Amino acid sequence: MSKNQVDENTAAAQRTDKIYKELSSLPIYTSAQFLSQDFLRVKTAVNDNDRKLKIHGSRTYVLHEEIITSSFTPETSEVVASVTSPSGERTAIFREVADSTAKDGKKRYVEIWSNDSLLAQAEVSKIHGAFYTDEILSLVSFSPSEDALVYCAEHNADDKDSSDSFAKYRFTPVLGEGYRNRKRSRIYHFRWNSQQQSQHVVVLNTASTAEIPLITQPIFAGDSTVYAVGYAYSPEHRLLGVKYCPNRLATIVVYNLPTKRDQFPEEGELMCTGGPKDLKPPANDGNSLSYRCPRIIYNAKGQPETLIWIANAVGGPHASCSTLHSMTLRGGEQKVVVDIVDDPKDDEFPGLYTTTLPVQPFLQVGQHRYLVANSIWRSRGVVVITSLRNGTVRKLTPDNDTDINYSWNVLATDGGDQVVCSRSAPMKPHELVLGRLDASGQVSWRVLAQPSLSDEVKKGLDGLISTIIPIDGRYPTETIIVRSKQAAVGRKACALPCITSLHGGPHGANTTAFNASLATFALDGYAVSLPNYTGSVGFGNKYVKKLLGAIGQLDVDDCMASVQQLVEMKIATTGPGKQFITGGSHGGFLTGHLIGQFPHFFSAAILRNPVIALGEISTSDIPDWYYEESGIAFKPETILTPEIFKTLYQMSPIAYVDNVQIPVLLLLGEIDERVSPTQAKGYYHALKARGQDVEMLCFSEDGHPLESVEAQLISFQSSRDLFSKWVKRN
Repeated sequence: MSKNQVDENTAAAQRTDKIYKELSSLPIYTSAQFLSQDFLRVKTAVNDNDRKLKIHGSRTYVLHEEIITSSFTPETSEVVASVTSPSGERTAIFREVADSTAKDGKKRYVEIWSNDSLLAQAEVSKIHGAFYTDEILSLVSFSPSEDALVYCAEHNADDKDSSDSFAKYRFTPVLGEGYRNRKRSRIYHFRWNSQQQSQHVVVLNTASTAEIPLITQPIFAGDSTVYAVGYAYSPEHRLLGVKYCPNRLATIVVYNLPTKRDQFPEEGELMCTGGPKDLKPPANDGNSLSYRCPRIIYNAKGQPETLIWIANAVGGPHASCSTLHSMTLRGGEQKVVVDIVDDPKDDEFPGLYTTTLPVQPFLQVGQHRYLVANSIWRSRGVVVITSLRNGTVRKLTPDNDTDINYSWNVLATDGGDQVVCSRSAPMKPHELVLGRLDASGQVSWRVLAQPSLSDEVKKGLDGLISTIIPIDGRYPTETIIVRSKQAAVGRKACALPCITSLHGGPHGANTTAFNASLATFALDGYAVSLPNYTGSVGFGNKYVKKLLGAIGQLDVDDCMASVQQLVEMKIATTGPGKQFITGGSHGGFLTGHLIGQFPHFFSAAILRNPVIALGEISTSDIPDWYYEESGIAFKPETILTPEIFKTLYQMSPIAYVDNVQIPVLLLLGEIDERVSPTQAKGYYHALKARGQDVEMLCFSEDGHPLESVEAQLISFQSSRDLFSKWVKRN
């Protein structure tokens, strides 16, 4: 390579680095809370690529009819979470302070603030471990009287029976992916009396914690009742991984708290009488539902009236169509508000696909109450609105933006007629949008915040176009295409080198939400294709189940058909240096299959924490996945027989390793508990042994998603370098 070529390549890399860093450093809206009808607090996260860390902050908006003002406050590293009470008058701060004298190097405090005054404070370092703050296990709830709250934290390790001389050696199943070295979550009740200047923290516990070891997502229903989610052990004493898996043995439990203050212990443990009582005991019998996300509806008098929750089938595919349920708290009447949708028509509601509900999901206009939630509707993320009176479901978000194809995410409601969302598109970074519902149930939107972009990047993004293309003869498969407008229309229209990016799951989805790395590739002259193959959520439950037992064939053929159709449509081109492929987890599984089954089609491939050999499932927190997706029922007594191993091997990418002929880059999170790192390492050594061009980058502090700022940056740069090395642009 000549010096001029080296200089050109270096300049090109510097240019794409600059674009990626700008795009990946734009704020992401993570949550929001209405402090009143006129005041809104929105939390954000920003990647600092230079310091390789994520910066969190909050912006408070003052909402008026014509004018919107806001102010930004960065959060300190000591504050791990903060929540404002429903009245807006009190704020709970959860603080972790470095202290070398503490057992784990940190002291922890719960603080209650009223405006600028510290109303109550409790040091909880000896009561429990780290606070839980993620959306799966965590929820902070104020009591209606706002003199108590419940939250989740790690139960101390010294809670084992001191009379058991082998206690510290006894096996306890771990929590799985995303919770490495984390301890069991328990619910803690913090109450205070500002007049008496007293405060107490107790753990809510029950005698049945041996059967329900993980208690999460607490929420008050009145001052003396708390609902929560309890995860159960399976019969073989597994606590299967819960992250991204709404099909676990989980139920809603209820705690009845003492009604008098003197019935609470001073500190430590509160054994709630009669609880928890299962709303419906979970069982891995093929008929049970996994319950999560309890939410409470209060009546006009401020009394708890109805319990709302969502559910998925226990076992089977790890993600599927969810159902929405309700129960009257006085009479105990239960009903299904939104049921499974099996096989919708193209323009019909395809079912509810969501992992969680907003903390405040309710809207009310007049006497009509609604629930809003995120969902996947084909290849877009949408906000759906459900009438709690008759169960009708429709999109809250508009359909008239097909030239942009926004995906939406609901952040919060004010309990009245206002809802705040974020939205983005392949060429539109995240915006903050406020909606207001009218008496007819229609919503009007206005933009509260847009990203600040350099002129160069803004012009580049304005020059991109996205379309959603159905794949002929392979319903419901479709793919999202992002490319330059210049290549799409006009005299300079042309086919481009193509990067196909495959989602994991397999019951996940590619949506039209903004992605910094993929947008950068589109700006660099590639057509980017994001297929949704059979098994992707958002198309009806029938197509989720259709993939079970057909992985490695049906999904592979769908993806290959999408690539070939783009070539036929002259969107992409084929030949040396024209086709590239990337995917993580099950997307890595598909990538391994495609480069093995079609060895001459692609020019380079990138696999992130891929599933390579289905039969090698040791250390995975979801061993059931490997069986169920392969069409083999996973039962408590299931073991890996030679016959089962043969079936799994034949469905795996490793069966095609001898065919691989192109450069491969593996990106590996070394603390991945979902897909064992041995999968990628075994593939690396197998390719090396066959003389193939393979490299592997390892991230010692990353798990399955490779979501650290450093891992995201290095993953983009190494992918860019590999594709640039082999691409031919004419």
